[in-house]
Amino acid sequence: MESKIAARLSQTVPGLATLIGVASIGTPFVLAQDVEDDEVYELSPFTVDASEDTGYRATSTLAGTRLKSSLKDVGSSISVMTGEFLSDTGSNNAEDLLVYAPSTEVAGQGGNFLGEGSGPNLDPTIRREPVSNTRVRGLSAADNTRNFYLSDIPWDSYNVTRIDLQRGPNSILFGIGSPAGIVNAGLQGASFENEGKVGVDFGSYGSLRLTGNFNRVLIEDELAVRVALLNDERKYRQDPAFRDDQRVFGALDWRPKSLSSDSYNTELSANFETGEVDSNRPRLTPPTDAITPWFNSELNKGTFEGPTATQLNNDWLGAPGQRVWDGVVNVFDPDQQGSFVTSISRWPNPDAGIDSSVSAGDIVGIQAYNNYATNAGLYGSSIGAFKSKSLTDTSIFDFRNQLIEGPNKSEFNEFDSYNVTFRQNFFDNKFGYELAYDKQSADWGYQTFLASDAAVVTVDVMETLMDGSPNPNVGRPFTIGGGGSAQGYIQNRDREVMRATAYGQIDFTESANDSLARILGKHVFTALYSTNEIDDVTRTWSPWFLGQGYGPNNTSAIGQAARDAIVYSYLGDSLAGASSAAGAHIGRIQNVIVPQSSTVRAWDNSANQWVNTPLEIVHASGMSEMDRPYRTASKLNREIDSYALVWQGYLFDGNFVPMVGYREDEDTATNAGNPPGGSLPGTIDFNDPNWVIPSSGGNREKGDSLTTSGVLHMPKSFKDKLGFDLSFHYSKSENFQPDASRIDVFGTPVASPNGETEDYGFTVSAFEDRLILKVTEYETIVRNSTAGGSIGGNYLIGAVEAWGQKAAIDALNGRGSFSTVFGTSSSGEDVVYRPARRLDGDDDVYTQAELDEAYAIQSAAINAWLADPVPGNFQDAWALGDYANGAGVTNFGPAGLVVTADTISKGTEFELIYNPTENLTISFNASETSAKQENLAAGYTEWVQSRWDDFANTPQGDIRLWGPGPDGDGGESARGKYSRETMAGLNFWTALLGSDVPELVKWRYNAVVNYTFTDGRFDGLNIGGSLRTQDAPTVGFPVIDDADGNQTYDVPNPYKGDSETNVDFWVGYETSLSDRIDWRVQLNLRNAFESSELYPVTVQPNGSAGTFRIGAPTTWTISNTFSF
Repeated sequence: MESKIAARLSQTVPGLATLIGVASIGTPFVLAQDVEDDEVYELSPFTVDASEDTGYRATSTLAGTRLKSSLKDVGSSISVMTGEFLSDTGSNNAEDLLVYAPSTEVAGQGGNFLGEGSGPNLDPTIRREPVSNTRVRGLSAADNTRNFYLSDIPWDSYNVTRIDLQRGPNSILFGIGSPAGIVNAGLQGASFENEGKVGVDFGSYGSLRLTGNFNRVLIEDELAVRVALLNDERKYRQDPAFRDDQRVFGALDWRPKSLSSDSYNTELSANFETGEVDSNRPRLTPPTDAITPWFNSELNKGTFEGPTATQLNNDWLGAPGQRVWDGVVNVFDPDQQGSFVTSISRWPNPDAGIDSSVSAGDIVGIQAYNNYATNAGLYGSSIGAFKSKSLTDTSIFDFRNQLIEGPNKSEFNEFDSYNVTFRQNFFDNKFGYELAYDKQSADWGYQTFLASDAAVVTVDVMETLMDGSPNPNVGRPFTIGGGGSAQGYIQNRDREVMRATAYGQIDFTESANDSLARILGKHVFTALYSTNEIDDVTRTWSPWFLGQGYGPNNTSAIGQAARDAIVYSYLGDSLAGASSAAGAHIGRIQNVIVPQSSTVRAWDNSANQWVNTPLEIVHASGMSEMDRPYRTASKLNREIDSYALVWQGYLFDGNFVPMVGYREDEDTATNAGNPPGGSLPGTIDFNDPNWVIPSSGGNREKGDSLTTSGVLHMPKSFKDKLGFDLSFHYSKSENFQPDASRIDVFGTPVASPNGETEDYGFTVSAFEDRLILKVTEYETIVRNSTAGGSIGGNYLIGAVEAWGQKAAIDALNGRGSFSTVFGTSSSGEDVVYRPARRLDGDDDVYTQAELDEAYAIQSAAINAWLADPVPGNFQDAWALGDYANGAGVTNFGPAGLVVTADTISKGTEFELIYNPTENLTISFNASETSAKQENLAAGYTEWVQSRWDDFANTPQGDIRLWGPGPDGDGGESARGKYSRETMAGLNFWTALLGSDVPELVKWRYNAVVNYTFTDGRFDGLNIGGSLRTQDAPTVGFPVIDDADGNQTYDVPNPYKGDSETNVDFWVGYETSLSDRIDWRVQLNLRNAFESSELYPVTVQPNGSAGTFRIGAPTTWTISNTFSF
């Protein structure tokens, strides 16, 4: 099949082949030209030339004021990772590089943290997101930028000259950026030198990377082009994980002599990039352990019968793998196929009851540890303190070398970008302007097989199935696919930016008055205007589900458990004869799994018998994007207008460099609202022509921000006497991140995130700047940042209202799940709430007292619920549809719904660059970080708490959501479900307020050294290495009682995980193969002493481990670069 990138390339860049051809034939023409004069082109203040960097030391940046500034004159915290640093360390992307950066964490294979909070089940979303896998100063993800344009395109070193890392907010760069900072990739431009490079890299597990980079001068000193190519096929230790990255990049630089002279110059530059990344990334955590409990004394390898399983009182038993609540299970095994129901539906007569001999049971399985703790009421479970436990024994399942779902998940990222920039500078760069247009389109998404809370290895404990037939797979280990958050997701984002920047200098140093010149120095004024439009479209779908042709469940909505086509993937033989799970050597899933339509035995409540029933399974992922039945979708347009003004002075012989920047941003966000319903229940009509973004009426937000800084240098006379230079720096900056798309539980816009940072410190330089040490103290505050990903049970805020409304109406009318009549009350009313089970098990006949008690609960619950409807704006926000008639829920979270919180970070950063000789380069950084979470959003907490008060203290909480059974006795009430999920999530979060952020590392150190031999027998040889070490992170807290006797966390006494140390080595050699071709080869060994570590990320209240992060394996790369 032809590559997508090739197809897009032929469409978007039809002249590329011609361009390359012209470049190749143009080279001898250029070389043959008679050069009349060697003009020296003074670089524009709008650009930085990476060739000025020396070793690991950069001298200038655009990150301070948007104009080229010396790094020593910038007060904010900026680190530059030079091209040589990237080359030595073998860093090709953010995951490779940012582990060496100060105060920075990056998730992913080889990263230094997990980045998924501290909830009960951690399933890293980094495997699905292209650029959101960082955390700076313990705050949040840094913005990803390319040439200082916000971007959703992950950078790669094949076309990058250097990486600038700005820590903390800087409104001059981005008043609309992340308060944590930015990671900027400086893209290569075309240069006025004929050169080329071809790279061939081989790596661990069969990885292969091919690169090409070709620059040609078409008109000497006037027109040049560059083309770069990438084909990176990275393989991982976990088979069959991979990441394939293909890209094409082109750049042009035109400096027309007809528009230039001695006093002014003109430049037009442009670049484009197109690429696609397809992957099945490795898991960063082991699967959840739901297999070893089968061998403990409480279960003792017990097996159970389908019709009576849910009557068993064992805290380890419940929905298998936390996932199988209803629906149909599809069996996948090399030797057998089949399907079976997991519960009994009222079919084909929804208003008829079900014979009590078959109505009591559901399929059960082994729960994860956090659910067991809740069921058992262990101390700490009321605040959600317990976590699922990772499998740690690789003799059970080798999670280091095997990806449990095999080829059954995927991620993708496709992108195109274009940039055109026109610059003119006048009066020897005293005045100039830049006009730029930047267009980026990025599509990314994923399809998962295992739900985020159900990546389990467990064992089948069902001796018989629901129809009483023997289960041929009892005792066999398996994993569970489909249902819940196992879904497909696509996001399309288009960014379009038009930016105008102008600067002007007032230079008193050219004055005849020397005293005035020395005092007033030089002043640079910069003005900016930009307009930024962002279009976002998202959609989700269930990869496969039960179709309308399956009668027993076709009235339920897609996305609800009743429509789940669950997959049991059996991974080995029965363990019934084993004394423990150790040594089971369970394998991964080998083949692509797609459930197929077939037949299944279902209960017919009219015929009162089990019958073979057609089972229709819809394979949504196999449909075209236009025809697919989506569950949710959103459309959002944002228009951001920004204005900025910056003044930077160079006073007192340049010894004092103050800077002031002011910026205003106005953001208008307009969304299309909830999409109309689709043809299937629980789906939406993505293609409805009337579902569009309105042309007016969006949410508008406006804000301003201020940046001030100052750098004070020691006078040159002092420097000459002391032999070193000393500077003091101070910076205070804020940024306002206008995001009018964010809403609360009522659909009302919430305040945008904003950040503020104060940095101060000193810099010492010595030995003619061969040694530079910078020390910075900082305090950064991020307010109103999104914290929703850390709070469990959010989906239930709307879902419980829809489910409760439907259950109340159905029970009132005796229909659906409440069609079974258990008797008549003394007042002659039907009792459709089942009385509590008796200990003697005789539930066929109820006493009048039992019936009256059940009816009293039933009547009070229905009346209380229907008398207290939720507000209309809440119904609209959560797309509750025909709420008054109990139409159910189609939206498990409004687009833009967020829960906000504040984070306060304080710390110290040390950065050292030392080049004692021209052969030896040393880089060292150390960072101390303290980051705490505060101030959970009041609107969120007030609503959740008010509904809990209703459920806990009024009969509303007695509404039975799924049928007649009481909570914990074959049913679930609004009170019970809300308590176990939403309130547990809120209690968990509020108990953590004031605590360290998850995985906080107090001290982190990085040292990198490289030595290059330039003469003698080792001429051309370089050797180097690095040491990366970090303290034990905060992974949890003990549980104690507060002054009121409520359970809470002992925040002052956190549990710590394990410290981590990684060592890298490299050795390289460079030589000339001919007069025109140089060859460089280098071997990089990363994580040289990897010892198969598992690093705890969460712990239980007693400090024992919950979830682990899999340590990075040892990897090697041999890179070959041919330069000509």
